[in-house]
Amino acid sequence: PAIAGAVGVTGRGLVGRALPDGERWEQVGPVETLPALDGEFVAVSGGGHVRLHHLRDGKLQWSIDSEGRQLSAMAHDGQHALLVLTDPHDSRLQLVLIVDQEGVVRHRTRSEPALGQPTTVGGLGLVPWSGRYVTVIDLAQGEPLAQFLVENSTTTAVADLQGVLLLGRGVLRL
Repeated sequence: PAIAGAVGVTGRGLVGRALPDGERWEQVGPVETLPALDGEFVAVSGGGHVRLHHLRDGKLQWSIDSEGRQLSAMAHDGQHALLVLTDPHDSRLQLVLIVDQEGVVRHRTRSEPALGQPTTVGGLGLVPWSGRYVTVIDLAQGEPLAQFLVENSTTTAVADLQGVLLLGRGVLRL
């Protein structure tokens, strides 16, 4: 379930709290990207790692090697994190990882086309790419199930209680 929260970057690391009346928490450590929030988790990269924290109390769920890349997007279905990592120097392909709750990378692939903000729903990951396509991935198996063309410069997929929204030059509800 999604929880409301606020997370900020300080000179020492992350600070956050669940809204409206959660306890303030702080995690000290390097932060090189803006935090990515989804569901009850927040992810950030820095110091050669991607870290996943619980949004409610800031506790570390896991930390994995970023392979010299930085977190650019994250979606989480409660069981798996779908991460998009980019090279800060744009010299290597983007990396897409599916990571389980224990921090084990279950699937890894590289992508040349520009990837957008993914979302998760019902054990599936939806990843927009090249502003025109969306690939549907089975998060448990790490296998692509479908790919479809969307003619609205899609850059972001968002799941809500009524389904999935694809955002670009317009909005398309699946």
